Amino acid sequence: MVRSRVFLYALISFLGGVAFRSFFAIPPGLVWMGALGAIVTLVLGIVRTRKNIAICGLFVLFFCIGIIRFGYADQRTFDLSGLYGREIMLEGVIADEPEETEKTQRIIMRVTRIQRNSLPSSFLLQVVAHRYPQYEMGTHLGMRGTIDEPQSNEEFDEKAYLARNSIFAVTLFPSIERVAVPPEKSVRRGLVHIKKMFEEKLEDALTEPHASLLKGLLLGERGGLPQEIRNHFRITGTSHILALSGYNITLIGRFVVTALLGAGIAFSGAFWIAGLAIILFVVVTGASASAVRAGIMGILLLIAQKEGRLYSIRNALAAAAALMVFQNPFLLRFDTGFQLSFAATLGLAYGAPFIEREIIRRYLTRKPRINNSEEELSDFLKPYPKVSAARTIFVETVAAQCAVLPLLVWHFGEISLISPLVNLLVLMVVPYAMGFGFAAGIAGFLSRTLAKIIGWLSRFFLSYLLWVSEVCARIPFALVHLPRWAVGGIALALVLVVWYGRVPKEKR
Repeated sequence: MVRSRVFLYALISFLGGVAFRSFFAIPPGLVWMGALGAIVTLVLGIVRTRKNIAICGLFVLFFCIGIIRFGYADQRTFDLSGLYGREIMLEGVIADEPEETEKTQRIIMRVTRIQRNSLPSSFLLQVVAHRYPQYEMGTHLGMRGTIDEPQSNEEFDEKAYLARNSIFAVTLFPSIERVAVPPEKSVRRGLVHIKKMFEEKLEDALTEPHASLLKGLLLGERGGLPQEIRNHFRITGTSHILALSGYNITLIGRFVVTALLGAGIAFSGAFWIAGLAIILFVVVTGASASAVRAGIMGILLLIAQKEGRLYSIRNALAAAAALMVFQNPFLLRFDTGFQLSFAATLGLAYGAPFIEREIIRRYLTRKPRINNSEEELSDFLKPYPKVSAARTIFVETVAAQCAVLPLLVWHFGEISLISPLVNLLVLMVVPYAMGFGFAAGIAGFLSRTLAKIIGWLSRFFLSYLLWVSEVCARIPFALVHLPRWAVGGIALALVLVVWYGRVPKEKR
């Protein structure tokens, strides 16, 4: 087994260990015994030059490391069972940017004192408060309210949603007062301030609901969008464009590359400028954990397009996922956004070339299959591909939708039957809406007039997105609800499609 594949499977073993421990509690002594046995096996395999034995020991060791990492993170969580249902006084500091909706704001508070007594270790608490007065990250607050355990139901698993950020307690509409302490200063708070300024420039350049839609595209902020518009995107299967994902950031990179190529700049130079634009985008959007993850995924896809081989980023994707999960082990099981973003990225990296090579070229265009897949993929990845832009978007949409389909059914219990068609109509203009919108926000720091001119260009594409989603959402039976057990059938169908496409006819 080559080293690159050993590295890949070792990372997958680590992720498997984290996933296993997130579902099952294992005695620490048993895990450490397994890790020690794996180390002994690895050493013996190296000493006796038994490569296969050494590799098996390495994989088991990484699996145990994954279990240990999740157990360590789980052990650090504060036991709040004695506080549930009690009305108490709390003091703490706002740990992250408050999330605003039409009528409320959700505040993540790091609690440091209870009943005026200091705690040996702080814990995170989600506070649901009225929209006004507004609070900023780093502000010290005192409050009195009832602490409750997060609840879950068929529509929303709040407990899992909050657990991904190590939040295991909530309080609803407590009495809040500011503590006369200067706000904490941090790099993250400074970045959030930049994001707020950027949002103000967008709101100044555009009117509603276009400004809120643009903030959804660029920042993943959906709170300002009316519920009716959010339902339109949900029914048409285009809600993913309102989430800060690697795919959305890749669209910005493509927009920059296309614009620079049109200006006569070489592709290599355009690639590096697009990479810097993505980094700038992550900084301007506040450099939150989700933005950083999306930026990493977007840059990896951009690198794959530059190299002309999506398969070359296999190890890079696995390494990125392993690093993110190592930093926060709760992501793998509890963060639906991470799961969907990573699955969609895998779909683009592997599914899109597979559909292009095995289905479109092999069956629809009747072109002979080429053994060298890199030669076939070269057309697919060039800045000006021979295939039409519509076909490329359709292939990418189907690939991403197939990759996330089991997760959508499992978490939300619904799929949009018109999603491929609507995405074909929508994704052709999303890069322009995002690109001109991002440019308008940046221009707002220089000239309000220039920002409004560029914002008008973005408004044209945003209006088209709103119109398409509204019209297509009226199609009967566009959204289908499925039970969770349907995930097994969907996964089996996808496996059969891949098997049918990859296995030669004479071997079936």
